[in-house]
Amino acid sequence: MYYLGLIILALVVIQLVVFSYEQIVRVRRTRYIFSLEKVLLKKKIDNVVAQNTKKNDAEWAWSGWRKFRIKSVVNESSHIKSFYLVPHDGKKLPRFNPGQYLTFRLKIPGISKPVVRCYSLSDSGDQREHYRVSIRKQIAPASDPEAIDGIASCYFHQALEEGDILDVKAPTGKFWLDITEKTPIVLVAGGVGVTPMLSMINTLDQIGSKREVWLFYGVKNIEQLIMSDHLKQMSIKHNGFHLHHFFSAPGTFGVRAPGSGNHGHISCESIFQLGAPLAADFYICGPGAMMDSMVSGLHVHGVSEARVHFESFGPAGINRGVAKPEVLPEKSETTIPVTFGLSDKTIMWSSASGTLLEAAEAAGIQIESGCRAGSCGTCLTAVIEGEVSYIEDPDSDVEKGSCLTCIAVPKTKLRLNA
Repeated sequence: MYYLGLIILALVVIQLVVFSYEQIVRVRRTRYIFSLEKVLLKKKIDNVVAQNTKKNDAEWAWSGWRKFRIKSVVNESSHIKSFYLVPHDGKKLPRFNPGQYLTFRLKIPGISKPVVRCYSLSDSGDQREHYRVSIRKQIAPASDPEAIDGIASCYFHQALEEGDILDVKAPTGKFWLDITEKTPIVLVAGGVGVTPMLSMINTLDQIGSKREVWLFYGVKNIEQLIMSDHLKQMSIKHNGFHLHHFFSAPGTFGVRAPGSGNHGHISCESIFQLGAPLAADFYICGPGAMMDSMVSGLHVHGVSEARVHFESFGPAGINRGVAKPEVLPEKSETTIPVTFGLSDKTIMWSSASGTLLEAAEAAGIQIESGCRAGSCGTCLTAVIEGEVSYIEDPDSDVEKGSCLTCIAVPKTKLRLNA
């Protein structure tokens, strides 16, 4: 009996040890599983936060028109004013790509229909406090008695002031700087064409980019420079920022100091002589003649089309021709009849005619337009007969039975309600 009791006690002890061990293993396994679940949960939370943050940062579109209040107005020169805009609803602003523009719907007294115009954003796309547009007042040349002052720009300069409310569409446009790239950048600006370049420069400065930047800025004379002190400070602050002015008609104003400016118009030869790297990305904005000369010159120098970017608002822009060869008729000499019904005019369109908007303007037919890049929808025109193709993809779906004439070409015999 004594030995039997010892055996029973030993078995009980062994069972207790085994049970305790199993409990310890189970607790450790539970803790391990719990820790794994905690890690996975944290990763899921981090992913959701990252996705939401990315979505919020990348989501620069709001639907339709949004109310903005003019926070302040700054005189940059005798002919350019900067307008600082904040959302009327007080909510934060989404970021935008530096180089893009805003579309405005203006209710101008004495004009029955709203006037739609696009103006480049001129400040950093990475700050969230305001949007800024710098607008030149367009004055009709005295040499053309039939020309009139710019309706929209004069309204901004003469009628709008701090506190006024404007209808604004979200930033858009295909002319923008990819801030993730590392290649050198050459910016060529003529007159008010410097405004998107300011956005690019300020954005790079704000994010702390070390990218090499060359700015070639052409105006008639010193009085027409805008934000010159700011640009000068940027060139001092950043060793990789190279600033060169060009004065096409210095007159009595001359240049700031010997060597601080170049006489004449900007050209490919001049920018390369001043050190612009050939292996850069080129961004050009300004008068049509300047852009035409620069783009063709860069192509002659062997710069690929993918590294040449340009932007222009208004009919004086560069003659881009047709960007997508596949939208053209099989034979380049083919002509297509295009009838503008309201004007009762028919033209023979060819590849040299450009877009339907450009062809209409050449024929003396007026079609309202804004961005001239397929974004704002101002040039939307009903298609009565025939089909069109697009040289660029529209930024949004086009209303059925209509076309955006600024980026459209005829695919078949065409009749438009214009």
